[in-house]
Amino acid sequence: MICLILAIFIMYFLFYRYTPKNCVNFEIEEEQQPKSKQLKKFWDNNKKEIILSCFFIVIFLITPFLLQLNLLGFSTWLKGCVRIGTPRDWLGFWSSYLGSVLTVAFSYSIAKYETKKQQEILQKQLEHDNEFKLLETMVEYMHFLESRRKTIDELYKLTNVDLVNDDDDKILRNVKNILKNSVKLINDIQQSELDSLKYYSIINSLNKDIGQNISENFAKVVTILLHSKDNLEEIKKEIDNGKAIKKPFDAYYDNIKSLIKEDDNLYLYLESWLLNK
Repeated sequence: MICLILAIFIMYFLFYRYTPKNCVNFEIEEEQQPKSKQLKKFWDNNKKEIILSCFFIVIFLITPFLLQLNLLGFSTWLKGCVRIGTPRDWLGFWSSYLGSVLTVAFSYSIAKYETKKQQEILQKQLEHDNEFKLLETMVEYMHFLESRRKTIDELYKLTNVDLVNDDDDKILRNVKNILKNSVKLINDIQQSELDSLKYYSIINSLNKDIGQNISENFAKVVTILLHSKDNLEEIKKEIDNGKAIKKPFDAYYDNIKSLIKEDDNLYLYLESWLLNK
């Protein structure tokens, strides 16, 4: 009877110790789940431990108890091979045996709890370190965007040509100035996009949503810059052929404005994310 009571106690202890409501990571919404779902989740998460607990209970507790009761005459048969012992011997055996079992059970439970607690501490520390690294990289990346914006503004200022009111000679001089200086500025912006990949790789590894937004912006900016170069080539051909340049120039101007828009969208998105932290 003592053995059965002890077995029930150990099973209850193991169940209570590892039931979800006693775990540190148990979330508030799980408390509102029906008890049946909690039990099912407990079984799914601790199936191996429960089966092993039952196995050891049978081996280390039920087996000696069955020997003492001499069920099916097994103890009588065994008595012919070894000395089974008197009731006093059994009492001493159970005292030391159950004490050892309880010691092992509690030691295992405490060790498991401490291991899990240490893992949770390390996980929280890792999350804290990653968050700090993300914030630090985001700030650096935004400073990088601010520096790149100076080049974009310079490129936009360079395109400020009045094709309607200025005389033809002045328009031609301004457009040639654009052709001379814009390619270098565009190349500088393209290079800055490549340089920004070092920030992207860190940010994307820590926050996929922000990384995806940066990646999409990167693709749009690269496309705009390639189209802008094509526009400049078309303008140069039109000048060489003595044709009107308004159409390719307007397309180029629209691309520069799109570049500014994409740059603004990315910066505002990152700034909004930081302000909400």
